[in-house]
Amino acid sequence: MTTETSLKFIIDVGVGRSIEEWLKSQDFKVIAIRFVNPEMEDFQIVQIANAEDGVIITMDKDFEN
Repeated sequence: MTTETSLKFIIDVGVGRSIEEWLKSQDFKVIAIRFVNPEMEDFQIVQIANAEDGVIITMDKDFEN
């Protein structure tokens, strides 16, 4: 039995694929920046998250600084 959720995650380039795959297996919507544009600037990722009402997952210690 799967539970549908509307929570969305924006996965930054430095995050492992295993996290991305686990979130997908839990029926979360995932947008992987590595497929969109791996060279994308932090502010652009924030724009996507805002537009999608999503949560950013990153390993970037200075994200958006």
